[in-house]
Amino acid sequence: MIEIIIHNLIDNALKHTYGQVIHIAVTQAEKDTIELTITDSGFGMDDGITDWLNRIYDAVSADFSNPPQTPPNLGLGLIMVKEITMLLGIRIKAVSTHEGTTIMLIFNR
Repeated sequence: MIEIIIHNLIDNALKHTYGQVIHIAVTQAEKDTIELTITDSGFGMDDGITDWLNRIYDAVSADFSNPPQTPPNLGLGLIMVKEITMLLGIRIKAVSTHEGTTIMLIFNR
């Protein structure tokens, strides 16, 4: 499942970077967390999408018959990323400017 998440995030970075730079890094952020970071130098992500990605849902008590409103023009890849991170308990954080986007996956040990 983690492979699906990473594949979709790299795929999005490649689609929006146009021959620029993509960085992938893994760091131990705190004693009990590891961060996988994917950063691109593309034109950035829409604020509505970053807000949606950063919103935390409780997968255990979520009402999947009435899912949270997804932003318009959102691709299936990011929807899968959000769903899988929720199910696996991986925190996702997105930061975006007109100079690029950084997506962090935060894993608890």
